[in-house]
Amino acid sequence: MTYPTGIHNDGRTHSEIPDGAAEIGAPAALTEQQKLVLDVLQSSTSGLTLQQIASSAGCPAEQLGGAVEALVEQGLACRLNTIIPSYSPRYPGIRLYAD
Repeated sequence: MTYPTGIHNDGRTHSEIPDGAAEIGAPAALTEQQKLVLDVLQSSTSGLTLQQIASSAGCPAEQLGGAVEALVEQGLACRLNTIIPSYSPRYPGIRLYAD
């Protein structure tokens, strides 16, 4: 990656930042179940309960519970503040007040 020329507050220039520096907030590799859950969440126009996610994914809810929680921990999904726990996708780096 090439950075435009500029000076940081500590005197370094952009060109002194090494190529291939780790991206901040780069998502970890997702399992097949996490990808499936994320696809289901992103295709919905509203929050989904675990049972609704399982129904859309064609898997038992017990198998998807860990995948949903892992997505919440990674910031790719959020738990909505509802009586029955429901989930929605979110874009990393954008703070939602539903967590």
